[in-house]
Amino acid sequence: MMKYFLNLFLLLLLFSIAASAQNQWIDSITLQPSNPDADDTIKFYVAVSFSSGSCDQHSQLHILNGNTIEASALHCTGMLAYICSHTDTFVVTPLSAGNYTFRFNLTSGDLPFPCSALGIPAATDSLQFLVSPVSNILQPDASPILIYINETGNLRIDGLQAGNLYRAEIFSVDGKLLISEKRSGVENIIRTSIFSAGVYFFRVHDKNGMQLANGKFVRR
Repeated sequence: MMKYFLNLFLLLLLFSIAASAQNQWIDSITLQPSNPDADDTIKFYVAVSFSSGSCDQHSQLHILNGNTIEASALHCTGMLAYICSHTDTFVVTPLSAGNYTFRFNLTSGDLPFPCSALGIPAATDSLQFLVSPVSNILQPDASPILIYINETGNLRIDGLQAGNLYRAEIFSVDGKLLISEKRSGVENIIRTSIFSAGVYFFRVHDKNGMQLANGKFVRR
């Protein structure tokens, strides 16, 4: 009889482990900005879900190992059986230009927090992404306008006809409007050499308000 109950206990334990192995999922991994360069702080958003409730209490960490960001999260879940969703956020300081992999491991444990992993296999997923070098030369996609920093450190806009009116706007990295000037096509120099070193954003609109170009430039 004792052997029967022992075998039953082991069977139930194995069934519980097998069932628990499917109680955590990585739904998606996204990054912002979607096309980072070497000046950007990158945020990774990992959508996860569990078959047990109260999954918001968790611990997480990440490290840079060569060109791989190793990230993990341990969520403490409750006993109630319902789908619980959460988004884990990881902030990575600017990276050198190159190809990278964000690799994520997800584990779960039982409340209360802090908890320990149950020892079941982790859910894993990864995302490959490219960090582009920062350049002072700008060629907006799908735009006939050529925008670049000239030899005097000012922003130059080429490609607009002499009779065309446009508005040029320059913003700081925190979104503050620094310049908003209405100009004709022959007035193609925006005086940005007065700015201190840093990252700035620009927008160019035609006289009807339609956006012609937008992008980012660096004052060094």
